[in-house]
Amino acid sequence: MKNLFLLFLCILLTPVLTQAQWKDAGELEVWTKTQVMRVNDKVFDGELEGVNQSTVRTVRIAKNKGFDRVVIEFKGALPSYKIVYVTHKHFDNETEKEIKMRGKYLIDIVLATLYPDDREPEEPLPTAKSKWASIQEFRQVEWFEGTRVFTVSLKAKKDFRVQTLANPTRLVVDFKH
Repeated sequence: MKNLFLLFLCILLTPVLTQAQWKDAGELEVWTKTQVMRVNDKVFDGELEGVNQSTVRTVRIAKNKGFDRVVIEFKGALPSYKIVYVTHKHFDNETEKEIKMRGKYLIDIVLATLYPDDREPEEPLPTAKSKWASIQEFRQVEWFEGTRVFTVSLKAKKDFRVQTLANPTRLVVDFKH
């Protein structure tokens, strides 16, 4: 019974603890190698629940002059997000095996408070690895309890730039060549 109570308490406090760990960091629209993070307090506080929840509509990747671009388009509000170089490896939640990715450097794009929209299916993730100059691979590595993690593997440690756009809501991450 005690274990069941502790499990219930952990589930109840997860949104509060997650929000406490997130705070705005880094500059938008500036080339950097440091973490960029923004918190959408309305989504964390549940104000948008049932009205304007965030869901991923599409993900696009394109090679541009001087940089590769990842665009994540949302239905609803812009979720809280964190873009950061990582040194840890990812593991499949079901098989507990390491997820192997090409490329020497990894950047996580972490999106918080995202939920699937059963009424509107999401388009498939991009997979054409050979078209990009900086990006070697793009993969969703986790989607658990409203947190979705995409990992970008790069050939070299490059600067990236983050911006947000509206109508439709988009998160844009550019990677220098």
